[in-house]
Amino acid sequence: MLRNAVTLLVGAVVLFSIAAFLFFSLKAEPLEFLVKVEKGETLEREYMARYNAIYEIRLETERKLDIQEQICLLGIETVAPQRCEPFPAELFISWTVEVDGKKVAHGHSLDSNKGYKREKMGKLLGRFPARQGVRYNITLAVERSSLKLQQTNPKIKIEISPKALKRTYIWAGLLVEVGCAFLLLAVILLFLRWTKKPDKRQGEL
Repeated sequence: MLRNAVTLLVGAVVLFSIAAFLFFSLKAEPLEFLVKVEKGETLEREYMARYNAIYEIRLETERKLDIQEQICLLGIETVAPQRCEPFPAELFISWTVEVDGKKVAHGHSLDSNKGYKREKMGKLLGRFPARQGVRYNITLAVERSSLKLQQTNPKIKIEISPKALKRTYIWAGLLVEVGCAFLLLAVILLFLRWTKKPDKRQGEL
């Protein structure tokens, strides 16, 4: 019984360790840099992927304009496009991702209307698959100026896709649950062992 309890305890520690690694290892700091929304602006950055995963390129802004106007300027209105008739989209950025001079992904801000409207507002420019340890050259070209968007302190963010993180965190959560079950069983076994009364054997006098 004691041996089984120890085995379960060791198993729980191993599972908790793996879960902790999954939780914290993917919290890599994203690559961030400011961008001027001015026609002719070109930015080049090198980014080394730390994991085999899908990475996202996003443009993020601060909330400094009327909310509806900013949504429209970013081109992320999906519910009622007619609301953007007074505020046509002003975000025109093309992007490419290369490895050793070979293009592996490319796109344009007009290809997507996906964005987010939380404390900060942003738009998904695109995604690209990456391999651990590979250095990627990312180039962004601004094709139209926007004085209004420039007021929102726009910046480019490159990081692991939240979908990839979600799957990882689900697995980590399952490992934690199994580890807790192992720990509970070990405690029960130890409790039973300690509370078990020894057999009373009467010898003949």
